[in-house]
Formats: sequence, C-alpha cells, structure tokens
Amino acid sequence: LDKSKALYWGPARGLVAHYTLDGDVNAQVEKTVDGKPVPLKAQGGETSFAAGRFSKAATFDGKRFLQGGDIKGFSSYGAYDDKYSLTAWIYPTSGTGAIVSKVQDIEEPLGHELVLKDGKVQYNHASKWLDEAIRVQTEKTIALNQWHQVTLTYDGSRYAEGVKIYVDGESWKFEIQVDDLNNP
Repeated sequence: LDKSKALYWGPARGLVAHYTLDGDVNAQVEKTVDGKPVPLKAQGGETSFAAGRFSKAATFDGKRFLQGGDIKGFSSYGAYDDKYSLTAWIYPTSGTGAIVSKVQDIEEPLGHELVLKDGKVQYNHASKWLDEAIRVQTEKTIALNQWHQVTLTYDGSRYAEGVKIYVDGESWKFEIQVDDLNNP
C-alpha cells in the first residue's frame, strides 16, 4: 500500500462498535448488551482533539480517558470463545499506555486490554491471573511520535496462538508470556 495516500476502509461485517474519535465521541456503530447505545464519557478531564491521521484525533495525557459501556460479545467474563478484532490509529509519545482496554487500572486486571508496555504492543485477556489468562508482547518496539495503525485479532481458540498483532499492516511476532485460558 502507498502510505502517502489515505485509505478510508474498515471491516463492516459483524462490527459491534466503531468510534472514529475524530472530533466526536459518539459511536458510528454500537451494539450493547441491552441494545441501547451508550455514549463514551470523558473521565479525568474534557476530551480534547488535535490534528489526526485523516482528520481530527482524540488526545490523551495518561490521566484523561474515555469510558464506554458494555459492548455485546465483549464481556470480561464468559467471552472466551468470542472472535474479535480491535484496531486503533495511535500517535504514541510515550512507550507505555493504554490503547484499548476493558479493565481496571491495576497491576493484573481482569478483562481485555491492548496496551503499549515499554514501547512494545502487549495484549492481555484474563478472567483470573495466572490461572485463566493470555498475555503476549511483541518482540519489536513501536516508533514514537508518528502515526501507527495497531490491530489485534483473536480467533476465540482460548490459546495465545490464536492472537495476531499487526502494526501498520505488518504481522509482528510476539513472545507468549501467559497461555492458560483453558481451565473449565
């Protein structure tokens, strides 16, 4: 692909949530557990926007974040076999921080999170540390102060080998740190 030209495309089949964050925090598509849309809410301060990859982009400082509702099929508990993908355009200015998460801000949270950890892309899917969890972390470090598209896919297999991480369309190898999401 020609990186100098914008490509406005994204998957649509099976899409349950799409937040453009291009000056607006409302969902383009959202399927919640109860069928009612839940807008994102700014926490820790007002949502701010700056120039983005395609138009505007939400900016975060490590204190501010957007809180969403429960998305259908993306539960912290009982969704081990659900297939899903997460994609975000990021402009990291620090090597550590959340990209997309559905967890509490604690050392070993329960739920799902895609984060930067010391410049590497890390994915955690846990219902009970260390008994029921997957943790993988890329071998490569992401370059700071430039735009990247980060995508994670999970095939619902309950094994780390069912996870794929892509940065700017390139599949990145990762180290499997925990691979035990198969307890009954």
